[in-house]
Amino acid sequence: MTARIIWICHAPTHAMRVGAFPTSQDDLDGPGLEKARAAAHPGIRGATALTSPAAAAQQTAAAMTLDAAIEPALRDIDYGLWAGLSLDAIHAAEPERLGAWLADATRTTPGGEPLSDVIARVGSWIEEQRRSARRVLAVTHPAIIRAAIAIVLRCPVECVFNIDIAPLSRTAMSFNGKWRIQGLG
Repeated sequence: MTARIIWICHAPTHAMRVGAFPTSQDDLDGPGLEKARAAAHPGIRGATALTSPAAAAQQTAAAMTLDAAIEPALRDIDYGLWAGLSLDAIHAAEPERLGAWLADATRTTPGGEPLSDVIARVGSWIEEQRRSARRVLAVTHPAIIRAAIAIVLRCPVECVFNIDIAPLSRTAMSFNGKWRIQGLG
């Protein structure tokens, strides 16, 4: 059997709408919850539904009527001390540090997780899916889906933040000799 992953980005949160770094406790906002309910679909035959441990991902999976198990490897990047803060607030307090982080994907937020660690974590998880030949629906975060795309396309780490992932978008990948992206959006 061919391994297949359908990545589903969680529905919108207030933090997304105001340009803030997410936290694991961010809930879906009212419109986000309604959009997640409207996006419900039966999935793919024989698929295992998995979700990040974050509230927004779990709430999205539940609203889409997916019976999803929590998968720690799908957790969002840890933004450290910037979690919960808006880009505007960080820019006002630490404009040089924010500018350096935006310009160099190898930098981390203060106390945050390096992007290289995120790519290693997501890459290991993708490899596990290839070996198991599972079919998976993975409800997670934009940064994790960006990392997965970069891994499959063998892009340098600098490309990760050049990929936009919209709330509730779906990215399909399959492995048959090599990983392929089957669809974006």
